[in-house]
Amino acid sequence: MEPNAVRFFLETVHPHEVMYKNLIDIGSRLIDMSLKPIIKSHWYNPATYTGIDLFEGEYVDKICNAEDIVETFGENSFEFVLCVEMLEHVKDWRKVISNLKRCCTPEGFIFITTRMPGYPKHDFPKDYWRYNIEDMKVIFSDCIIENLGNDEGPEYLMHRKGIFVKVRKLEKFVENDLSNHKICILV
Repeated sequence: MEPNAVRFFLETVHPHEVMYKNLIDIGSRLIDMSLKPIIKSHWYNPATYTGIDLFEGEYVDKICNAEDIVETFGENSFEFVLCVEMLEHVKDWRKVISNLKRCCTPEGFIFITTRMPGYPKHDFPKDYWRYNIEDMKVIFSDCIIENLGNDEGPEYLMHRKGIFVKVRKLEKFVENDLSNHKICILV
């Protein structure tokens, strides 16, 4: 996980948005760093913290494909949906985005960090996509975008190329049809 993803979380997610809420962490397996210790602290203190990943490992509570979240946990199951540095690794991004939205309760939050065009390919397990700010605006135009940012800045930081978004699902949610939206594919 990139350090700026942690910074964006701390700057944009208020403890009351997580406290006593059911939270799912999609792609939770500890690789280099995780938000779990921060979230499980007394400052954020969720009611439940469910970590899912394709592989067993530290911080993984259940092996689950991101395309199967709603099938596994049900609609409107989590008040806070966390997806950090994982979205570029899913084969069917449209289905995963749909699952993120559908497993989130009305008025709940979705927090995503992922990579932008220009970030080097990093296959683990695979690396398929890159997203930009305009993509996130289209993808989440059926929600309220509370914060949207990226890593762009001085030349020495440009290798990071991350995008960060925090959205709130509407009370009367009607999901976008994203079948015609194209994003940057890696070859």
